[in-house]
Amino acid sequence: MKVSLYLSGVAINNDWVELIYEKFSDFNYSYFDSAKVGSGENEITPSDICITAAMNSRVGSKHVKGIMAKKRKIESILSQIPDSIFLQDEIDNNVFKLLSDIFEVFCSVKWVKLSTASKILYKKRPKLIPMVDRNLENHYWPILTKEQRNSPWGKYSLAIIKEFRNDLIKNLDQLKKIKQSLIKKRKEIRKISLVRVLESIIWNLHQSRQGTFKKCLACKKV
Repeated sequence: MKVSLYLSGVAINNDWVELIYEKFSDFNYSYFDSAKVGSGENEITPSDICITAAMNSRVGSKHVKGIMAKKRKIESILSQIPDSIFLQDEIDNNVFKLLSDIFEVFCSVKWVKLSTASKILYKKRPKLIPMVDRNLENHYWPILTKEQRNSPWGKYSLAIIKEFRNDLIKNLDQLKKIKQSLIKKRKEIRKISLVRVLESIIWNLHQSRQGTFKKCLACKKV
């Protein structure tokens, strides 16, 4: 099923369902998207960190130790971010500030940057926070301002999430259609968020080199 999406100012027509379905193979879906780690929505445990290995986060004991040292501060911020918010909703500026703050704390941990932090937070707020690995960062880097590119981790992360949000809102109806087609191939996929659908599309667009976007050869931060 070919659908046109308008991504960061460029219209691309593709069979997105076929492109991203592999992203929800038994391994990715069963061992990450649908996997439960036993902790609460506002709690960070070693299991919450280690499960991101299923998304190639390459976490190890040093990451777990560093993040757990910031556990109280992270959980304090996380508890203030409602789990009922969708990224495409009208979002209060205070929520955006909290997102900036929580990424700033995560990325203050040695060896932990945007990719690992967003994979942990995605599991806690899957309707709100996308996983921003190198492919997504490369996608949005060219349209960030110089100030945004050189800003602290929190503001930098928020700038990318806001650009992602713009794409989500512009393509909302199309993404719903794509999700419905994915559900027909695998019913359990109904549980994934539209944030996850769009993230998978952009990830595969760059991973498979089918995108028309210039990649950042010296990316600042992953």
